[in-house]
Amino acid sequence: MPVCISLLKCRGHPNVQLNHPSTLEIEKKSRLTPRGDCVACTSCQSDEKEGECAGIHGLAKLFLATYNVFYGINKVIEVLTVDGLAPGMRPGKNVVRRSCHTENSLMIRAGVSARDLASSIKSVLQSSFTRCLVLYVVFSPAHEDVKSIYELSGCIVKNSSHTNNA
Repeated sequence: MPVCISLLKCRGHPNVQLNHPSTLEIEKKSRLTPRGDCVACTSCQSDEKEGECAGIHGLAKLFLATYNVFYGINKVIEVLTVDGLAPGMRPGKNVVRRSCHTENSLMIRAGVSARDLASSIKSVLQSSFTRCLVLYVVFSPAHEDVKSIYELSGCIVKNSSHTNNA
């Protein structure tokens, strides 16, 4: 079973609201208005090639660890874990969704949305001094197994990378 791992670095922002009932976003841009009520962190950057794990179908897990530079890098303040499915598409945004909507989605059928986060992590993410590390992992089983996983979850996901040349 192939595994893809991607590490992203982000930061907190004073306009973090985290009130959205169905999505959670890791924003690439540094600017955030109060309308972005699903955004957890901003200025997201990756050391790897852009979207390295984005084109892979499978089971997905996202870990978000926050720390405040004011208190030092060794003090992990909060850790968030999200389970879901990787839709196998290259998203324009890093959006985690409860639904099966694949457009701009890093993860679908996620177990957590912005509204579900504990108030302690919300307050930490509202600081410009907060730094975040996001670890995104995709476990990609055989094509037949992926298809049954999506069917069991109630999602139908088109997979353009697996074509049948009959």
